[in-house]
Amino acid sequence: MDWWRSSEAEKQENNMDDTICRPKLSERFNNMERKTMKTQIVARAEIFREGDLSVGVCPDLEVSSFGETVAEARQSLREALEAFVQACEQMGTLTEVLEEAGFAQENQNWMPRQPIAAELVAVG
Repeated sequence: MDWWRSSEAEKQENNMDDTICRPKLSERFNNMERKTMKTQIVARAEIFREGDLSVGVCPDLEVSSFGETVAEARQSLREALEAFVQACEQMGTLTEVLEEAGFAQENQNWMPRQPIAAELVAVG
């Protein structure tokens, strides 16, 4: 089908733009978004103070890092998590690691297991 010879019926049937007879931009962007939509891993981050440092811990994946401030610890933890995920992807073990850590895939996201109760317990 030549774009300059398209009839109105062909334009509608092939989802073409009325003015320039190309696929509608919104349809092209939607298709591109579906192809590039990335899976996200959602995990808990906890920040603790240890001496002069702030320590960021992801208990779900047993990853930690630190910084001088809470913001630095948070950013450092995010970078450590990204490096951990990238290493797992390169080894082909990401799905296995996430499933063993209790994550479940929901749509495009891996979600950590959610406790039904959380409490501090004193022993001794």
